Amino acid sequence: MDDLNDLAVFVKVVENAGFTAAAPALHMSAAQVSRRLSHLEEDMGVQLINRSTRHLILTEAGEEFYKECVRALSMIDAARASATGLSREPKGTLRVHAAVGVGQGLVTEAITVFKQRHPGIGVDLHISSTRANYFQRGYDIVIKTAELEESGLQCREFGAIRHIVVASEEYLSRSGIPKAPRDLADFECLLLYGRRPPNEWHFTSADSIYTVKVNGTFKSSSALAVYTAAVNDLGIARLPEYVLYGRPDAGKLRVIFDDCLPPERSLKAYYLRSRYVPAKVHAFIDCVEQASQNSKNRLRTLRRAEEILAPSY
Repeated sequence: MDDLNDLAVFVKVVENAGFTAAAPALHMSAAQVSRRLSHLEEDMGVQLINRSTRHLILTEAGEEFYKECVRALSMIDAARASATGLSREPKGTLRVHAAVGVGQGLVTEAITVFKQRHPGIGVDLHISSTRANYFQRGYDIVIKTAELEESGLQCREFGAIRHIVVASEEYLSRSGIPKAPRDLADFECLLLYGRRPPNEWHFTSADSIYTVKVNGTFKSSSALAVYTAAVNDLGIARLPEYVLYGRPDAGKLRVIFDDCLPPERSLKAYYLRSRYVPAKVHAFIDCVEQASQNSKNRLRTLRRAEEILAPSY
């Protein structure tokens, strides 16, 4: 069967008891309707309608086929309505993949906002640094700072992500506050493995970016572990700001050298390019935007160390 529309023609002919009556509903002439029905019968190798009388009468095969056509077309209409609904209002299950750092901070907070707004929608969150063919695996959206080279994707950016230098008030009271970034070499620093050597911290001056080599007895590949160490007074940490997003104990930390920290990569949401992006994807992007802005506002309330403590030396 080459054209499913022939089924709709057949059903309309039966429902309207004739070619002429069915033609206006199909936006066709009566002759066109007749030809389409004949084509269907030829394709199937069976007569569906008996044309030997003035009124069309279904054959036995036609009666059974009509019932099945009505059922099939109803299923198609339901599928179309469901798919259309998915593009117009959030529903179904949202599958999200996020990189580890941003996933444990910003994305987790965004999902909380999303579920509060849309409690009936399922959320399947995967947090991993493993590179994969995300959209072939069925993810609706991917949140990360790294670039995705896959074709056919749209990207929404949420602004540059900075690294910030922080320490607890207790640690600063005990050890003092470094007066300049180069003084960090004399402090206990908490080191995070990443794209660069963990003991090389970057800062900006009036016209350049320079590197300070720091030292410390604690190193980790986990930003959350380094954050926890800083909150618990173990030293000074340099962390992506999103690690602090949504963490209730972030208020224990004080910011150091806030005016000389360079911006890093931009936070991005990737999703499949389409004229009909599902509403759940748009809704979640809005929640990421809100969570990002809320968290940045909270970070601005963290007092600078210089404003609350006098250096001890």
